[in-house]
Amino acid sequence: MKLFKHLMHVTMFCNDIDKSIDYYGKLGFEVIFDMSEKPGDKPWNYYLRIARGEYIELQALSSIAPSPHPSPEKVSSPPDRSLWHFGLETDNLCITIESLRAKGIQVWKDPEKSGLVEDCDMDLHHSEDGYDVAWLIDPDGNPIEIMEPKGQTLQMKFEYDD
Repeated sequence: MKLFKHLMHVTMFCNDIDKSIDYYGKLGFEVIFDMSEKPGDKPWNYYLRIARGEYIELQALSSIAPSPHPSPEKVSSPPDRSLWHFGLETDNLCITIESLRAKGIQVWKDPEKSGLVEDCDMDLHHSEDGYDVAWLIDPDGNPIEIMEPKGQTLQMKFEYDD
């Protein structure tokens, strides 16, 4: 028996929680609930649904949060953090890019922001694992890889039923 079913959520700290909620809302992530220390306080934690059973959790940094985090001593964005980016798979990257652009989201060729994706046929990177790839950068500078599988990807090659 496998110990885990799937990755349930990733938590990210945000400098401007309202700006981050708006940004992720444009990506189609729905706020399903929030938490506050006391009833009536501005929430410090928000759960956004990506897909069935998959979420991101957004938390305001304590120094910026409208209502302080319940445990401010635990809230920091350390310089040695190891989370670099997360990836989102789509069935049609070009349609996804056009939809995001229509919502005012910039789509980049790479996480270093060397250039915007202008032409879907010319500007996409094809990764070694079998995906066409473009990048988003959230309001806090976190890279988000958006990916469309092309043929059998390495991930698919090793996929199996649990």
